[in-house]
Amino acid sequence: MFGLEPITEVTIFTILLAFIISLIYRVLVDQKEVKRIKEQLKSYSEKIKKAQKSGNMKEANKFTDEMLRLQREQFGKTFKPMMVTLLVFLVAIEFFKAHYSKVVITSPFSLPLAGTEFGWFVWYFLLIIPTTMVFRKILGVE
Repeated sequence: MFGLEPITEVTIFTILLAFIISLIYRVLVDQKEVKRIKEQLKSYSEKIKKAQKSGNMKEANKFTDEMLRLQREQFGKTFKPMMVTLLVFLVAIEFFKAHYSKVVITSPFSLPLAGTEFGWFVWYFLLIIPTTMVFRKILGVE
């Protein structure tokens, strides 16, 4: 499409997409609030284990209920950016399908179960997860 090797173009677009997705989460999610919730969830998890070890199931159930409430709260805070990134993902997938559907990518290394030649989606899938993790770490996304 741009005169580069298909593997290079898919790599560039995937890295760009991972950055955009991470940036959306950085902008739309209150990172301090999500971090607070995660810390509380960890604390409740420890309290549940202690209560179960001591045989106090009533207390364990109380902590479990509180954990579920916090998980619902966390989901509510990440739902909006999840919908936005889903839209971005769907547009990106259509772009990739339109431009790379007939492309066979030859990997510089052999992959288990895939070999050295595969479609754009396998390469995309192999790249999007680690690059998104790197960008989330760089941008401080919880």
